[in-house]
Amino acid sequence: MVSHIKYFFILLVSLWTLSGHSASITASSSVDRQTITIDDSLTLSIRINDTGTYKTPDLSALEKDFQVSGTSQSSRHSLINGRSSSVTEWTVSLYPKRDGLLLIPAIKINDAKTNPIAVQVNKATALPPGQLDTVFVESSVSHSKAYVQQQILLNLTIYHSVQLDNLNMSELTLENATVKRVGQNSFYRTVQGVRHRVHEINYVIFPNKAGDLIIPELTFSGQELSQNRFYNGGSIIRRKSQAHKIKVLPAATDYNGELWLPAQQLTLQETWSKDPAQLRVGDSITRSITTTANGVTAAQLPPIKFQPISGLKLYPDQAETNNSESATGISATRIDSTAVIPTRPGKITLPAIKVTWWDTDSQSQKTANIAARELTILPPLEENQNQRNAIDHSQTAAAATNTATEKIVTVSNPFWMVVSFILLGLWLLTLLAYWRLPRRAQSSDTVPPKKDASASEKIAYKYLQQVCRKQQSEQLRPALIAWAKQYWTTQEIHTLDDISRVSEHPALKNMLLQFDNNRYGKTADSSDWNGESLLSIVNELRQQKDKADSDSTLPALYK
Repeated sequence: MVSHIKYFFILLVSLWTLSGHSASITASSSVDRQTITIDDSLTLSIRINDTGTYKTPDLSALEKDFQVSGTSQSSRHSLINGRSSSVTEWTVSLYPKRDGLLLIPAIKINDAKTNPIAVQVNKATALPPGQLDTVFVESSVSHSKAYVQQQILLNLTIYHSVQLDNLNMSELTLENATVKRVGQNSFYRTVQGVRHRVHEINYVIFPNKAGDLIIPELTFSGQELSQNRFYNGGSIIRRKSQAHKIKVLPAATDYNGELWLPAQQLTLQETWSKDPAQLRVGDSITRSITTTANGVTAAQLPPIKFQPISGLKLYPDQAETNNSESATGISATRIDSTAVIPTRPGKITLPAIKVTWWDTDSQSQKTANIAARELTILPPLEENQNQRNAIDHSQTAAAATNTATEKIVTVSNPFWMVVSFILLGLWLLTLLAYWRLPRRAQSSDTVPPKKDASASEKIAYKYLQQVCRKQQSEQLRPALIAWAKQYWTTQEIHTLDDISRVSEHPALKNMLLQFDNNRYGKTADSSDWNGESLLSIVNELRQQKDKADSDSTLPALYK
């Protein structure tokens, strides 16, 4: 029992001692040098006279004038001449952001604060003329004066003749401009007889506001590889690029385009999905306008507006855009497409398409255009034309065959001619015997069967039924028009609009309109249409006609 009390007392004393030390810790700070150059690193040491669990001190106050590269922590406890001491130390690597007299402020740790330290940062030491540094950075811009939204190229080139690891370049961020890295390349180059490893980094900058645009210094850093095989670490080397000032001008006052568009080059190109010279009423064709420009992004290119044209139905599609990046900048492409369906034959004029832009090379306004053109819309192709041609050809072939047969009989052996006449006589006798056979008398009330006039309609319906059930959107339009021509034989039907007009069926009209929108609209998706729903409406129309035909053939109730 006494032993347990003793240990408990020792524990209380220890806790009191630790709390007393924690409450009375002192903090100090020091630097390895107080005079450095802008390219040098600085080591800041922060110490407290205690060991334990401590969080890394708040270093955010340093970020005003310094870049914090890395932090490490260590603790040690020693006993010398009966006196114990404890130390916790943080080592911080700093790089100055500017030259001049910089202040490392006091840093708080619990209730203790470190002492502030002043550091003199000088400009980089100039090398003797003709002498190259082992590591240096060059930078250049394509324009010192540019228009708002005009592309500006920034090129950074890093040279080093010593081996470096952990290469890093600070990020380029600008307030009133859009920045994008468009390329990076590495190679070797000999400069003044010394072989250098070269790294090129290219940026494009699009200023969003008129005024002065400052491109700040960018910092490159790398760790020099040590020659010691047992020690991989080496000193950190930092170099800064040159700052640039660019004057950004507002849009040109003599520019009268609808949208300000500064570019190096811009062209328009028109393409068709098939030959528009063979276009007929009811056909579908896709017209595409491709806009290609250098020195702008696809987001800057204006959309092509397809104006309504009498005699044509237009269904614009969603535009396709693309940006191509290289060391020379950005090239943009925009493709605007629309489905075109003629609704009447004859001459139809497509208006000219124009895009106005500002040429940044010649400093002048230019216009890219596609000239107006005239389309000749052919009437719809009659469905039965091919069938008539086929019949005519068969009759011609039959006549030719008969003629050939007559010639063969004429020059053949007389024996076969006699046999032919005998067979002909036997056939006539058989026909006469059949004619003299008694036949069932027909009732006077029986109506003689009439020729089936709906055979063609049934064939067209079966094909339409197959198309609808297999969801064959490509074949729906011609199949539906072919059936409608056989169903309404007295009407002129060439398009889906004609079917809507003749049927006077609201549900069918809405379904055909939905089919056109789904197929040629902005969100075209042929899988949205329902073939079974369309087929049910067609069946309803056919049943109505069958009922009307059966009512018209009923015998009169009173004679």
